[in-house]
Amino acid sequence: MRGLAKPSAAAWLVNQLARRHPEEVGELLGAGAGLRRAHQAALAGGGAPALAAATDGERRAVGRLLQRARELEGEGAPSEATLARVRETLHAAASDEEARELIERGRLVRERRAVGLGPLAFAASTPSPPHPRPAEPRPQPARLDAAAERDRARRLAAAQRAVEAARRDAEAARVAHEEREEDHRLALAEREAAEEERERARQAVRRAEEAVDAARGAEKEARARAREERRRRDAAAAALLAAEDEVQRLDTGGPG
Repeated sequence: MRGLAKPSAAAWLVNQLARRHPEEVGELLGAGAGLRRAHQAALAGGGAPALAAATDGERRAVGRLLQRARELEGEGAPSEATLARVRETLHAAASDEEARELIERGRLVRERRAVGLGPLAFAASTPSPPHPRPAEPRPQPARLDAAAERDRARRLAAAQRAVEAARRDAEAARVAHEEREEDHRLALAEREAAEEERERARQAVRRAEEAVDAARGAEKEARARAREERRRRDAAAAALLAAEDEVQRLDTGGPG
């Protein structure tokens, strides 16, 4: 049976938040639900102050959990790129039902991106100065006719769509930049590991060469010893032969 997929670094941090700080994760999910309701009310012509308050509340809930994420990593501080993915995943709880359930259960495998609430997703995920309130219409003179009002509404909607597209592009560029930085960090770590492995290999070759030199020295010394032993053997054989000749000469009564 195949094992469960290993979570990414950002998904692992979000899962740890759900397990260690369930109350604050519950506050985030509640703030996301409030943001969705306020957004729907604004689209239906509701008040902009409630939308701004809901956006601010959701952003504060994400900020608290980001601080928790910085504190709970025991093997070292998470990188800024990883924290950015954690923030994006937490914001996704306001617009993605599946992400909301996985975050609540602590079962994420990959980080998520906040989509589906238009400009609100970008405004909530970036701690920047408040943007103009798109849902609050400007007061119009009582004599403005219906055709002019419809034209103004069309132009306002087109402008809001352009702003939303620009914000999406800016957010995508930011995330892509952080991903490239993370890729560069990983490539640098791999290069350093390869250099360490190469140095270990060089040291192993050096030790092997030293062992070969030692073996050659031992071989040379052994040859010298072997030559000396042969010389002694030959001298002993010659002495033995001379002694045997002398014994034979004495046995046969030769002159002394």
